[in-house]
Amino acid sequence: QRVPGSLRFLQKTCHEEGVPLYIIHDARVWGGNTHQTLPEALQDLRKTVKQNIVLQAMQGGSSFRRGRLLGQAETEAKWQAKDIGRRTRQAVRDANEKLKRERENDWSQLNATELQHKLLGHNVIVIRNGKDKEKKTQYTIGMVELSRKCVADVTDQEQGLQEIESIPNTTDAVDSEETDSRPP
Repeated sequence: QRVPGSLRFLQKTCHEEGVPLYIIHDARVWGGNTHQTLPEALQDLRKTVKQNIVLQAMQGGSSFRRGRLLGQAETEAKWQAKDIGRRTRQAVRDANEKLKRERENDWSQLNATELQHKLLGHNVIVIRNGKDKEKKTQYTIGMVELSRKCVADVTDQEQGLQEIESIPNTTDAVDSEETDSRPP
């Protein structure tokens, strides 16, 4: 069987560039790099890679150059490790700041004293010294209106609950009638 021209061209190009080419499970025999199974090809590939490493090290020049390349690789690895550490620390700081902001913005769990301190900090409530050194609390108009609305809503809710509680339970009455009307 003939080997197509494109494969011959690939073989020639790989050979010129020093790249090993391995053919696996091809009935056509061409060149010394045809293998029946992948493990056979891997063994050959391993030998070729080792030979290339040794050849490059020998052709690489002096030990000074090899040491310099090793030093550059170590320095680059150190810089990358430092950069990863810096980015990790920054991500942790950002997450902590975000969590802190979320906690500060959530006033739903505050008790009355803590809520008063928050409102004092935003000048919604102002405490001033009056006559005879007694403290007077001043509220903004919006705070007063909101408080009145809140009291009215709570009062309406309590009245609604009282009305619901005062309604007799009709299901209990029906159940008791049903049990009474049954023959013994």
